[in-house]
Amino acid sequence: MKQFTAQQTKQVNALVRAECCNFFQGNCDALDAGEPVPCPQIASQSMLCLWFQKAVLPIDKVLCAELAPPDTQKHCVRCGGVFLSSSHSVKYCRACARKVRREQQAKFAREKRAKASTSKAKKSL
Repeated sequence: MKQFTAQQTKQVNALVRAECCNFFQGNCDALDAGEPVPCPQIASQSMLCLWFQKAVLPIDKVLCAELAPPDTQKHCVRCGGVFLSSSHSVKYCRACARKVRREQQAKFAREKRAKASTSKAKKSL
């Protein structure tokens, strides 16, 4: 089981406290069977709680990508950041993909205008 770094532990604990619906006053309501049970995710520095993994962690996309298994992690070609991808052909994170697409569309439009203007010049001769 992968251990979290100190920074990741802080982020996970903050995410549990802010977003987990089972977290109440340091205890886990899902595990409560009459007696309060401390939240296992707060108490550990690894991925223990399945509810946290499936429902809470996806809220923070960057942290989710960092903590995901290495076979699903990808590195953005443009910025070098880590992101999750279900496809093997994806090269860019979501933010960079938008920028690259806009750049490619602008380049295509410039080339198309240049080609159209040269073809008009040839027709007029």
